Amino acid sequence: MSDGLRQKILASSVYVVGRQILGIALSFLSLIVFYRYLTPAEFGIVAVAQGTWTFLGMIAVLGVDGYLIRLKALPDRSDLNALFSALIAVILLIYTGVFLSADLIAEFGNHADIGPVIRFVGISFIFKQFGLIGRTILEKEMRFRELSIIELVSQLAYYLVAIPWVMLGGSYWGIVAGTMVSTMITSIYTYAAHPLALQFRIDVQSLVINLKKSLSYQLTVCTWHLRDMLIPLILSRLGGVEVAGVVSAATQVVTKLTFFRSVIWRVSLSALANLQDDPERLCRAISKGVLYQVMFVGGILTFSAPLMPWIVPLLGEKWLGVLPIYPILALTVVTNSTFSMHVAALYGNGNNTQVNHFHIANVVTVIAITVFALPLLGTSGYLLGEILALFSYFILNRHVKTHFGTVSYGTAARLFAYSLPALLTPLVTSAPLAALAVLLTGLLTAADRNTRNAISASFSEVLGSLRKDK
Repeated sequence: MSDGLRQKILASSVYVVGRQILGIALSFLSLIVFYRYLTPAEFGIVAVAQGTWTFLGMIAVLGVDGYLIRLKALPDRSDLNALFSALIAVILLIYTGVFLSADLIAEFGNHADIGPVIRFVGISFIFKQFGLIGRTILEKEMRFRELSIIELVSQLAYYLVAIPWVMLGGSYWGIVAGTMVSTMITSIYTYAAHPLALQFRIDVQSLVINLKKSLSYQLTVCTWHLRDMLIPLILSRLGGVEVAGVVSAATQVVTKLTFFRSVIWRVSLSALANLQDDPERLCRAISKGVLYQVMFVGGILTFSAPLMPWIVPLLGEKWLGVLPIYPILALTVVTNSTFSMHVAALYGNGNNTQVNHFHIANVVTVIAITVFALPLLGTSGYLLGEILALFSYFILNRHVKTHFGTVSYGTAARLFAYSLPALLTPLVTSAPLAALAVLLTGLLTAADRNTRNAISASFSEVLGSLRKDK
């Protein structure tokens, strides 16, 4: 990877990470309020609705966002208008179907309130669809500073609506209303930045050509996001909305802590596409990305783990079930972040089918084990599925090795292994034993000179990019 490209990638990431850092305190404040005022069952109702729409929203975008980002030059205005029109038509069609079948989804999820919530949550995704192409173009132009500002504004709007609403007794409707307002603000801005028109006379041949290129990519994305819909629904069906709520709460904690995961993913998707002609440089870039993910994503989850047994009880006894879930989800998130570099490289080379091999193996493993083990083991049955699904990442490594070459995991693997004692502390009930685990992580990391030097060099690279950008 050239110095100029690396600098631009790192600097672009920092703008988004900076916005996330400014919003992260408020984000956790909102979670604390929600956990104090909502029950796991109420949280589970929202989780089922949002999980369903996350999957359906992935179908609705038709892969247009990833397709446009990977293009070297954007299509002409007429083609963009045609894509925009197709996106709006699809989301309205899907929303109509969900609106009519919401009561059936609620019946499957074992709670009548899921029906009305899922109808209202869908409105946010209609707003999101209007701003999708504009946002994608802004990302392609790497106007992350601009995006960061509007995202911070929309995030603040979410808190200003959701937190008071929940505290005043509005239950989960505060979350739904806040999400709608936040999404509307972002979509209005991104649409205004690159306004497009509904086009009723469309060049069907051109539209089909563009959609064929995007749908191959989106098929693999939709396969992965089956998790977002099926896990909450299955947990709700087999264990009740309370189980779905506790798992969703733990998932949100991990997601909020690793706020920059999506930043690194979006930037790496574009960056690694530029290195397809040089497999050796591509493998070096993946190796560097793997280390970054373990350092930053793994680091913050590891540092937070020992605090969880102190923080979670403050939210009330009803949320103690989050503790045994956190370390397992953290383990899966670090692994997924690490191998997201492999996924980005394969996508950039058009190897969508190979990525889908991994997605299918992972999703089928989680769902199948959960269905069979949850009735026997409770929440531990779902966690067992997540652990066994980790073996599916060998598929990604094999495909990358076949198409590009060997990726170096040495330093990243050692750092990941050193972090495990501290990462697993929420499973330990003894405070002295937990302290010993944290100490062990620190000593192992400090004793490995090569790992220390690699961490120092990586931090220097990021800080150096910031200084150059200024």
